[in-house]
Parts: sequence; structure tokens; C-alpha cells
Amino acid sequence: MHLKQLKSFLVAYEEGSFGKAALRCNSTQPGLSTQIATLEAELNVKLFHRHARGITPTAAGRQLYLSGRRLLEDANDVVQEIQALAGAVTGTLSAGISPALGRAILARVLSRYVVDFPEVEVRVSEAYSSTLIALIENRMLDFALVAHIPNQPALKFEHVYSDRFVAVSSPRTGVPAKGPIRLDKPPYYKLAVPSVHHGVQSALDVPLRTGRIVPAQLIEVNSAAAVIEFAMDSDWLALVPYTTVHYQQDSKRFQVHAIAGDELWMDYYVAHLGAEPLSAAAGAFISLAKTELLAIKQTTTAVGGGPSRSLISRGAAKKPDPAKVRRSKTQR
Repeated sequence: MHLKQLKSFLVAYEEGSFGKAALRCNSTQPGLSTQIATLEAELNVKLFHRHARGITPTAAGRQLYLSGRRLLEDANDVVQEIQALAGAVTGTLSAGISPALGRAILARVLSRYVVDFPEVEVRVSEAYSSTLIALIENRMLDFALVAHIPNQPALKFEHVYSDRFVAVSSPRTGVPAKGPIRLDKPPYYKLAVPSVHHGVQSALDVPLRTGRIVPAQLIEVNSAAAVIEFAMDSDWLALVPYTTVHYQQDSKRFQVHAIAGDELWMDYYVAHLGAEPLSAAAGAFISLAKTELLAIKQTTTAVGGGPSRSLISRGAAKKPDPAKVRRSKTQR
């Protein structure tokens, strides 16, 4: 069994059609059909039922799909490791990122990436998660950092970060600057949230429907940045993921509040076509993104909230003064 045959099978499985799979693989339908027929002969099993409406997998086909995706991913990991050892990270990179993450980490990731991998041609698109996923499916992006969107069988989602929601307010609102606030009990606040087309808003659907968030009024704005700006200049509170405001805190213009009670979470994923493993260039970009997200997580301090305790930035922890440490030990 060759990897090319395996990839053809995986794409055909996901598309449910040899014709659509051939287009996705830049192949001809007879050529792709021959590859899969050869694979069936080598394995001595039937992988698809052929019918007028397309193809459906057999039990053997379903099992091969599960095992084959892992095999193809392992093979890609080996290629990336060897290329990294050889310093051969080249080619093109088409990446996508959601606005919330883009605001938090994109500039820092790019500034490091272009220095570490100067031979890679980089293209980055910032858009909502649903748009980015459509671009991946149309092979216009290699991968994207997005919120998870269900019912996408052709895509693989790898979890990369869990972000807490925070409330942003203007100091003029009179909301206490310190300590967490509740959104499920009085006093109720007027809340602005990113719109339903934004991956962030979908994470708030259940809390809003189940009473974990009870707004005095609610509006949706089609931009996380605009939601924050609106909160700065009004008596409304913006409800956004913490990464959105981590590097832009300005206590004179706005305050950041942890959410007490049941915490609200936003999960981010790397999404890419499951049958098309990531390149070394993509793996390097994702690695830098994870490093930046980890840095955000490490420069936060607990200030109260639910059982896991909310995190609000207090700046990077300072290294202890060795002289003071020695004096302290002597005094003991």
C-alpha cells in the first residue's frame, strides 16, 4: 500500500464520490478509481459499495479510514521532523486565523516566523471561523486557527487553547474595578457580544439560553474589536475572550473583569483537511502560535471566580532578586 493510494482512498471516503475526490486530488476520475481498485486488490477487501449516487464505505472501508488517517498523519510527522533537522522548511504557507486570536498573537507570530523561516512564502487570512473553514474545504488555505464548527467530516480539529471570557467596561460605568462580576444575578448589565457569524458568539449560545448569562439588554456587533471600542465609549459591557484584550489593556479607558460563578470558555483549534497532512512550514507556524498562547497563559494571575479560578493579566512575573533571596534565607 502506497501513501498516494491511501490519500486517494481517504479523500474519496470524505467526498463520497470518485469524481469529487479526483478534483480535490488534481487527478482524473479513472486514475483515482484505478488507485483505489489496486488498493482493494492488495488488501483483498472491498472498501466501497459503488452505486449510481456515488459511493458508500464498507465496514472494511470505515476501519481503514480511521487507521489510515492516523497513518498519514504519522508519515507527515516524520517528514516534518526530517525537514526540520535538515533546515529545509521552504515552500508556501496559506494560513487562516480568527479575529480574536489574530488580535492577540498574529503580529508576534509573524515577526518570529519571517526571521526563522525566510524561505517560506507566507499568506495569512483573518476571518470568522465559518469563512476560514470554507476556504480550507476549497483548498485555498492549508489550515486555520478557529473555533470548532461541527459536522465537518473532511476536517481534522486539533485543540490548541482554552480561553476564558471576560467582561470589558469603561471606568465611567461604576462597575468595581477589582474582583469578578456575576452575569447571572442582579445587577444585570447591558452586554455587547460578537455576532452570530463570529465563532466567539457560538460559545455563548448555551449560557444565554440557560440563564448563565442574563443581560439587561443584548446587542451583537460583527467585530470583536468594535465590541470592545463600543464598551470603552458607553455604559455597556463587552463580553469577549481574554486573548482579545490581553496586550491592549489601558486602565484609563477600560477595565477587565473576571466572570464569577460558572466560567465561560472559548476553545480554539487547528483545522485542516484530514486527508492532507500539514507541511513542515505549517507545523512551524502552529508551533509558534502555541508558544505565544502559552505565554499569555503564563503571564496571568488568579483573581477569583469559579472552581478553576478566572485569570486576569497582571503582567509577566518578575524574576526574584538573588541578593534578596539570600538575605531572606539568612534571616530565617
